[in-house]
Amino acid sequence: MRGIILVLLFSVNLSFAQTSNIISFFGGTQLNQAVYLSFTVVAGQTCSGIKIERSSDSLNFYQIGEIVGTCGSVSTPVNYSYTDSFPIKNSDNYYRLAPGNADWSTVIKVYFNAQDKSEILITPNPLVTTARINYQNPLTKTVHWKMFDINGKMVSEGRTKDDSFTIERKTFPSGSYFLHLTLDNNDFQKGKLVIE
Repeated sequence: MRGIILVLLFSVNLSFAQTSNIISFFGGTQLNQAVYLSFTVVAGQTCSGIKIERSSDSLNFYQIGEIVGTCGSVSTPVNYSYTDSFPIKNSDNYYRLAPGNADWSTVIKVYFNAQDKSEILITPNPLVTTARINYQNPLTKTVHWKMFDINGKMVSEGRTKDDSFTIERKTFPSGSYFLHLTLDNNDFQKGKLVIE
């Protein structure tokens, strides 16, 4: 009895996402009701246009803009910017860049806080264990916040230069509370927090 050995030869073509080495993606910043992106094509590199893409989940990207024409320079780094005027509201926005004939840039994340200047965004609300308080403070000034119960009694307070802070339930009884944020001694943002 003769044994037959079957040998299968095959090749697999694996494609991995690579990071572009011709572009430096510095990051993004919320400016009022838009996201401002800044990036540089490194010295000695050129490309044919730059595509700007955005995603809500860091996986599925869609083109939102493009810088057309030849980009970069053979002798010096060249800075570029792009303004996303319609970012996804109150959510993480993921951005990446694709210089023509080159690999994708790194992906950056920008949280876009879309509430009105007079409003505070509280998540989650009602609060069960911890809530994050988001508001606008583009100049990173000192914000003094106070929390009052339904009878107007102050139950908590703090100071920060950030554009958010957290409140833990601790020993606060269930009920409705009111947050007042003061900037330069003026009440500038308010919100209502419910504790379950």
